[in-house]
Amino acid sequence: MASIRYLLAMLFALGSLLATAAGPAGPTLERLAADIAARVSDPDERARAAFDWIAQHIDYDGEAYQHRKVPELKPDDILRSGKTVCQGYAELLTALLGKLGVKSASIPGYAKGGGYIEGEHFSRKNHQWNAIRLKKGWVLVDVTWGAGSVDSEGRFTRQYSGFWFDVPPSLFAINHYPADSRYAFLPRQPTLADWENGFHIGAGILEQLLSNGFSAAQILAGVQLRSLPAAYQVENPQLQIISAPPGGVLRQGPRYMFEVQAAPPTKVALQIGEQTLSPEWQGDIARFSITIPAIRGQLYLLRSRNQGQHFYTDYDLVASWRIVD
Repeated sequence: MASIRYLLAMLFALGSLLATAAGPAGPTLERLAADIAARVSDPDERARAAFDWIAQHIDYDGEAYQHRKVPELKPDDILRSGKTVCQGYAELLTALLGKLGVKSASIPGYAKGGGYIEGEHFSRKNHQWNAIRLKKGWVLVDVTWGAGSVDSEGRFTRQYSGFWFDVPPSLFAINHYPADSRYAFLPRQPTLADWENGFHIGAGILEQLLSNGFSAAQILAGVQLRSLPAAYQVENPQLQIISAPPGGVLRQGPRYMFEVQAAPPTKVALQIGEQTLSPEWQGDIARFSITIPAIRGQLYLLRSRNQGQHFYTDYDLVASWRIVD
């Protein structure tokens, strides 16, 4: 988690870095690195500041990607044009971190990104990302995916996401496969064929599950079952799913247990059909025990939206599980 010092530095720094790093011909690598170094002293925080700046200021060059053109990849050319493709993002980050005294690597490989079809086989490498050496060790980052997304027509939509800085290797590996196995940072890297046939989770779905309180272990358990709960967009969910059935499918008849940590005054409930179930509370832990009746549909986890309102009419959907026979 970012330190308070880092967050305060970023609030001050990121808003003005572009202006102060720019000269008559636009920003340069030297000016940008000097400005970050002047504002942030800790190496780990410099790494995050570099990631954030690139993700928030460089567009994906969808036209170059669509027409299989290789744009200019020199850092100053990217900064001048304000756009690049994944290789340029990764190499710009590596170059900037080098100027900041932070060790990193640009990693080519395969990725299940936009347009990927389940079970698709890769004939060539199609993506590039980074590993960065922080104080705790090597971490994986994807500044391209942190910048936004590209549709099938090559149109880029900026949607900054800090999620793609320091992703646990086991989760990163769901959608990324490095050409050099050293940069998987896993006890054992699967074969490319096994990875191609593995269960796919879209980048946005993975991020939403974690944001809504599911742990990496719970997500990986669902990957093994090739089934995950649906996760809904919730503003500031402030929940932690302590325990829940693995996967996204519940069967009629068995009893299932759920435990959710929700800091007061947040309330949670389960809904199945017309029935809304309240938990037993122990401190800030909500516990549910439910036997699934002989109905089809969904089991929903709900969170109160506005405190002081009637919970049953003012709530957010957090997650849902599909009910089968």
